[in-house]
Amino acid sequence: MQDKCMITHYLFKDVKYVKNRLFSFFPAFYALEIINAGNTLNLLKRLIYVF
Repeated sequence: MQDKCMITHYLFKDVKYVKNRLFSFFPAFYALEIINAGNTLNLLKRLIYVF
């Protein structure tokens, strides 16, 4: 459980960086998808799909 919390923490740090660098609007429903993504690779695939 602690590992999952750490992964989620780092995913949110990455997303915050991307949000600040690339765009200002971030849909709330997509944040839930990131929580469920599970790993950075899946997150990147989802980000590429969105953009």
